[in-house]
Amino acid sequence: MVRESGERPAGFDARPPGPSDDDRAARAGSRHVMLDDGDLRGPAAEVVRRPGRGRLVLVAAGVVVVVAAGVPWVLTAGGSETTTPDATAAVATASAAGSALDRYTASDLRFYQPFRPGQASLLVPQPVTLEAAFAEATVTVVAEVAGVRAGRSIGDLQHVEVELRVKQVLRGALRPELNGVVRVEFPSVWRPASIEATAASMRERLPENPGVWLLRWQGEPPPTRKPGARLDDPTADKSLYRPIHPNIGVFVQGEGNVVAATAQAGPARDAQREGEQLRHLSDLVAKVKS
Repeated sequence: MVRESGERPAGFDARPPGPSDDDRAARAGSRHVMLDDGDLRGPAAEVVRRPGRGRLVLVAAGVVVVVAAGVPWVLTAGGSETTTPDATAAVATASAAGSALDRYTASDLRFYQPFRPGQASLLVPQPVTLEAAFAEATVTVVAEVAGVRAGRSIGDLQHVEVELRVKQVLRGALRPELNGVVRVEFPSVWRPASIEATAASMRERLPENPGVWLLRWQGEPPPTRKPGARLDDPTADKSLYRPIHPNIGVFVQGEGNVVAATAQAGPARDAQREGEQLRHLSDLVAKVKS
């Protein structure tokens, strides 16, 4: 069975044109397997990436399938053969997308260090599972850090705003009234430390690679986890988002596994532990979309 995410591309249900006798002869003895009406003739497969509208890339036991609307669908062992230049481009695009998500850069983790709560900080409980975390978020996105600036102060606690360049919305939706602008607010340093200096230092070392961000719009009341807690947030700024929880707000690719980049130091638990058990960030993306 072929498992897919998102909507089917145009023409996905249409029967592809059958090969001619010459095509059949040319393919005799090869490792090509034709697909008919979306059914895979061979091992079970799953959709792992979608490089663009109208195409799917599937993987089954080391075999790559390129599905392009309007052309015969061909299974090629190891991805070494394709039928059309369009299919070749689809494989290349998917490979590049996966490598960008799963690339580890040590300096990326250092960028997020100022956002990690101290060990003495008392945090509200995080969601127990990743699925609960995705449900709690207004939107979950793959995004790059585009900029950093000093934000507001609430009492003596000063904040930094991180502007994101969203690459893909995985679940939920961005707030339409913000016109695609995604700025995420993080508590950072206490007075009298200089928030301007903190922001300037962070601008000099923006992360090279994207992350998976679980965001909650500040205009949306936070979930109630304690009896008697008020639903509204008097400090909310409706032009901003915030991470749903420091321990699971941003996931990035670590050296050998996914890492919660802004988590409090200490043993991982609940949704954070579930996320950090994944080897690749692309695995997390697939989990969000499943």
